This record gives sequence, structure tokens and C-alpha cells, in this order.
Amino acid sequence: MTKLSVKSSAFLSSSFALLALGAFSSQANAAILPLENWEIFGSGSQFESEYGDSLFLSTEGGVESFDAEDFLGLSSGTIPSLGSPTTGSVAKTTITANAGDEIQFKWLFQAGDYLPYNDFSFYSVVKDTSEGFLLADVAQVGDYGQGNGFQTYTFATPGTYVIGFGVFNSVDNALQSSLSVEPVPEPLTMLGAATAISLGASFKRKLAKKQEKENSSKA
Repeated sequence: MTKLSVKSSAFLSSSFALLALGAFSSQANAAILPLENWEIFGSGSQFESEYGDSLFLSTEGGVESFDAEDFLGLSSGTIPSLGSPTTGSVAKTTITANAGDEIQFKWLFQAGDYLPYNDFSFYSVVKDTSEGFLLADVAQVGDYGQGNGFQTYTFATPGTYVIGFGVFNSVDNALQSSLSVEPVPEPLTMLGAATAISLGASFKRKLAKKQEKENSSKA
């Protein structure tokens, strides 16, 4: 009877590569668009990370919500609909998308305040109309708490969009909160990493066989 054995490391690395390839193939007709070249209004900074331009915003030294709405291209009252803003900071970038394209990002909201001072963070999408989406607030993460997540937005129609992010104090300006945003790698990037893992495992197996033959010949 022939005994079939599979080395777990090779199996796992190959499976990971196939999963990544499947994820890439499933989005072959849609692109994950980069988030970069931020314009900041208020207090914040951008810095190059592994997969694009990461963003940091703080409520400290912020601007009024109506000025932030003008900057982001939002309809009047969009930011107050998400909380009770006093001052905060926002950032925006402009991208051109086809129908089905996506943006993907990781975010981290750090609450520097406590209830009832419900500081909050959000992102926005503007084309023919404007939309604002709450990411997190003090009520969700707790007093001086922290919340994070992964977000995907799919564009329904082609065109040029303004993508915005913001973080605002609520009720007062005494204590400060912040929002960090980091781009997520494209499926092709993940495929490359998976392929490298698979090739590395294959190389190790070949090297082990070569050393085994050399040891046998010496014996």
C-alpha cells in the first residue's frame, strides 16, 4: 500500500497562494484605488507607509464644521448629522473611479475625551451628491477608549470623487481625539507575498533534499 503524506508547510503556503490568487481573480474587473496625496485642513499629517500615504488627524487646533464641509464639498449639515461638532480637522483626496472600483482602508479612532463629550470620526464621499459615514465616537469606544476597523467603499458609477476623512470634538474643545487611516494592500500585492512564501518553502525542500543526498554520499 502506498502511503501518501503531505508536508503541512508546503500545503499551507500553496493554499495561501491559491486563496490570494482567487481573491485577485474575483476582482479582476475592479480596481482597489490608492488613497494618497492628502490635502489637510486643520491639524494633521500624512506619511508614507508600506502601501501608500497614511493619514493622521487630530482635533487639536481644529476648524469649524461649516468650514470643514466647504473644504470637503459636503452639503451643509452633513457633519452635524454625525454628532455635535465644535472644532476638528479634515483631509481630502480626489480620485477617478470606474463602476465597481473600490477604496479599502484601516482606521483607528483614539478618544481623548469622555461622555457626554462625544468626540467622533467619519469619512465622506462626494460626487454629484455627498455622503458622510460615522466611523466611531466616544459612545462606541468608551471614555478615553480606542476603536479600529476595516472599511470598503464601492463606487456605483464612474466619475471623479472627493474622498474625505475627519475627526471632531463634540460639545467642547477641552480634550483632544484623533483619527489614523492606513491604506490596505491590493490583491496583487497579497498575491506576490503568498507566492514568495510558496517559493520559499519550495526552495527549502529542494535544499534539504540536496543536503540529504550529499550526506548519503559521504556516509
